[in-house]
Amino acid sequence: MKRYYLETNSLRKLNNQLLEIQDKCYTSSLSIFELISGISQEQFEIRKRVISNVLFSELYINWDFPEKIKIDSFPNLEIDERRVDDLKRLCEILIDSNNLEEFIELSNGLKYNYDFFNSLDSSYSKNFINATEAGNERLKSIYSNEKNKNGKFFEKLAKEYVKSLPKTTKLNKSLTLTGLVNGIADSLENISGKNTIDRDKLFYAYNGNINIFIEAFSLFAGLKSADLNLPAKNDFIDLHHLLYLGNNSNNIIISDDKLLLMITEQVLNTKEFLKTITE
Repeated sequence: MKRYYLETNSLRKLNNQLLEIQDKCYTSSLSIFELISGISQEQFEIRKRVISNVLFSELYINWDFPEKIKIDSFPNLEIDERRVDDLKRLCEILIDSNNLEEFIELSNGLKYNYDFFNSLDSSYSKNFINATEAGNERLKSIYSNEKNKNGKFFEKLAKEYVKSLPKTTKLNKSLTLTGLVNGIADSLENISGKNTIDRDKLFYAYNGNINIFIEAFSLFAGLKSADLNLPAKNDFIDLHHLLYLGNNSNNIIISDDKLLLMITEQVLNTKEFLKTITE
């Protein structure tokens, strides 16, 4: 049986139809987080209505944040996630507020308030772009070294190798998984203050739970690296919506986002989705 995941924009577009489709669909903390973190006075009533309709429809929400889903893909790792309760409370505060100023003021009593999630949204994108930029600089350095040591022909070979990565599925996914493992290990070691994570062991412990995300992220990274391009501001969060498909071919993301429509086969645009469920 197909299940349809509503990312942030499709959730907005379909929010008035949630009662009719809620038994076939689900959404996530990431969608709720985006709705709240990006709120402005101009968007206040719209986003308040969407959140209200989501809660009223009893649409299933996977409240796990992306970090927890990633951690859960490796046995014996745990994360102490404390943001969910405050995100749920922010939804209630938003519904009870009359304007953005009141919402922000009422949220200030929470540890993880509106300002926290707004800053988190910005840091996700900024860190992703900075990491990609640093990677591109390393590639430029490799190309330059090859040219200086071995000539233009070997510089060209190095560039062609990088451009081949999106087609080299197994190697490309391995590079993505290595990056994921290093990110998790760095985070856990920073928290504990000890260098205790066996990264090779962690790599081989991966349970395959987020293969759809791994495959899409690998393709995205390979394509960007091939041309030394930087990601767009929202690419990080757009890609991370794919975590909520798990490794289940029956889970389909509903989105009109050009990146998602290009990067995965497990996607329908909103028009196709509405046609599918009414047939």
